[in-house]
Amino acid sequence: MLDPAVTKDIPDIVHNGETFSDGCGLISDKFSMMLSKHKRILFHGRSYTPCVYQIRHVNLTWTIRE
Repeated sequence: MLDPAVTKDIPDIVHNGETFSDGCGLISDKFSMMLSKHKRILFHGRSYTPCVYQIRHVNLTWTIRE
């Protein structure tokens, strides 16, 4: 669980009565690197830090990006 002190909600963009949201949260570069090292993420056999993560738990899905 992330400490709420290090998280924030970002409002959707509303334009001409339409609401735009890509449904993607944000992750810091530092946390992304920590996560990729912890999970030992590799690409073609080399350490790799993705810029987007998709998290699935039970029947829920989240997407976060740097």
